[in-house]
Amino acid sequence: MGKIYMVEGYDGSGKTSISKKIAEIIGAKYVHFFSEYGVKYSIEPLSVTDDELVDMTKKALDKALADEQDIVLDRGLITPISTLPEERWEEFREYFEKIPVVLCYATLEDTIDRLKTRDEDESNWYDNEYWININLKIAEKFNIPIVNTSTSGNVENSVKYTMEYFGLSSKLTEKKKELPDLKKKEPVDCLLIYPYLEDANWKNELRSKDNLALGYLTSSARNAGYTVKIIHAEHNKYSPNDVQKLVEKYSPKMIGISLTAQRAYPVVKEYVEKIKSISSAPIYLGGIFPSIAYELIMKECKDIDAICLGEGEVFIVDYLNSIVKKQGDYRNIAGIVYRDEQGNICVNGSKNVIENLDELPLPAKDFFEDMKKEINSGFYYAHISAGRGCYGNCSFCSMSCLTDKHNRRVRSPKNVVEEIKYLQEKYGINCFYFVDELFIDKTNLQWTYEFCEEMKRQNVKILFHAEARVDSISEPVIKALKEVGLDNLFIGFESANLATLKKYRKGHTREQAEDALKILKKLDVTAEYGYIMIDPELTYEQLTENVEWILKIGGYTKHNLYNKLNLYYGTDLYKAIKEESPDDLPFYERKITRFKDKRVETFSFIIDIAKELFSDYNERVNDFILAKVKEYSTNRLWQDIAEEINAAEIVVWEEIILSALKLSATPNDIALEEWSKYINSHKRNLSLVLNHIIEKTQSNFDLAIENSVAKKKRFRPL
Repeated sequence: MGKIYMVEGYDGSGKTSISKKIAEIIGAKYVHFFSEYGVKYSIEPLSVTDDELVDMTKKALDKALADEQDIVLDRGLITPISTLPEERWEEFREYFEKIPVVLCYATLEDTIDRLKTRDEDESNWYDNEYWININLKIAEKFNIPIVNTSTSGNVENSVKYTMEYFGLSSKLTEKKKELPDLKKKEPVDCLLIYPYLEDANWKNELRSKDNLALGYLTSSARNAGYTVKIIHAEHNKYSPNDVQKLVEKYSPKMIGISLTAQRAYPVVKEYVEKIKSISSAPIYLGGIFPSIAYELIMKECKDIDAICLGEGEVFIVDYLNSIVKKQGDYRNIAGIVYRDEQGNICVNGSKNVIENLDELPLPAKDFFEDMKKEINSGFYYAHISAGRGCYGNCSFCSMSCLTDKHNRRVRSPKNVVEEIKYLQEKYGINCFYFVDELFIDKTNLQWTYEFCEEMKRQNVKILFHAEARVDSISEPVIKALKEVGLDNLFIGFESANLATLKKYRKGHTREQAEDALKILKKLDVTAEYGYIMIDPELTYEQLTENVEWILKIGGYTKHNLYNKLNLYYGTDLYKAIKEESPDDLPFYERKITRFKDKRVETFSFIIDIAKELFSDYNERVNDFILAKVKEYSTNRLWQDIAEEINAAEIVVWEEIILSALKLSATPNDIALEEWSKYINSHKRNLSLVLNHIIEKTQSNFDLAIENSVAKKKRFRPL
């Protein structure tokens, strides 16, 4: 189903101009409620009975909610019920909770001035005073935000304020990058593509647009003498149709698509189908997911010519040599999956692993050339890799499927520091994200200390984020890294329950996690957690343990409170759960639908209800933050907004989680009905909190900038 937005108001309030403009901006269908759905209402009491009006309006609203398209409704709730007795208004509360509504208001004087420009009966103009008051009364009862079109200045501002209430602020500035001149053909040897996931748009907007996979592949191919063009669809918001047009422009001899995220597979499959309709160039996939699920992918998507197993820097050169220069048979390339003449799927060798990482050229940063303004603002950061692999063997992690060797291969400390200096000098970047699966390796702490010494020797000053396991954290190591810029550390706590930690093969206890957290707090390093609150194999008692522990240690986000286990194809955990509880879900689906304990399933169901009810709210928060990021990216002031909103959210979500835990202890339909009433109440309360925060932030934002200049800003990549 599509999304629905309703702009309410009375004649002369500006509702129609605003709703039509919003529909145009977001690409939705404009719908005049009464014309589209045949709802008859009138101020004349004998036109329809109250019961008939209620019935017609509810049926029309249900039809609107079921529409497959995104729609902007011109009226539909406040207007029809304004003719009903006040005691019947409550019958529509469920619709106010399902449909985001904004009321357009104008003073009586402005309303009459606007109506004078229309060819309408003048005798009705002054009745509007009654309808203005009744509209405002309904808005107050149902906590409906109001846009004052008399004071907003013009239609554009009214549209802007209305879209902010709808959580659509970013749509005002959100534009995909214009496609280059498609008439100008620029043939290349190789085209590399990274997919765009539209449903992850907000997350993609707030994180770095860097991409090491494309960067390393590009520099490796260029070093071998090949021309390469990158299509970073995520960075530029390119649709599958856009990608198809770019393939025509560049006429590549070979195409590679990076598929790291399992959930991106359907999008990549669409890319492949569109590309093959206009190009005969061979297409290969690379990345973690196709390296594991290669057989299923090749069977389902016949247009894919090959898959690279494992690391691709050597593979891409060998494949280009075979395709472009006709040097060697591609079927002999190490780590290739292909089809023979009979269509059989063939695999040559095992997954590629590059041992000497210093031999790799520095990754290309083509997309940084288009981001100089953002980089100079200090908002974006660079990805960097000091090593690959992990000594851990977590049962839920895809990395454990890529090689039998559970060890970390590293670049030399000098090699890493030289890249940092190069990026500082060329792009002015001082914030870095080490994307290593494991940055602190307890089996090779000598490397960590040598890296710190090299940073000091070359006097390199940066802030950086890294990831670590609980069992790799010690005070001497964190202190040494803090001295050279460690600001933020992601740690995989995952669970409070010892049996679950053993199932995940985490190698630590709850007490060790608490000790690690104490070290980070002592040394002023921000900690971010990986935490799997909901697992289909948990008992209710284990779930309770998870809830109580995370509330005890603090420092969590709302995501930590309701995060569910993702099942990644091919992992030991995937095999164990799927074998015991098979389902009909596609192989690329990460979510779990079956639970061992009915109480845990009920808890999960209740949380899903809460998340769904808060979806409009979340979208509004995300769009508000994103709009402010684009407006005031300097000094990371957006963190002030995000942290204030997060603090308000956490208070509500803590209560939601505890109430859900209590209700799920004895699951029944009555409890779920009570839960729905409870969560709806909190949705309204939280919306009021959010409105207050947004209004305060908007009115005092310039002052916030002045007050924050001397304030230390932490580096917290998303």
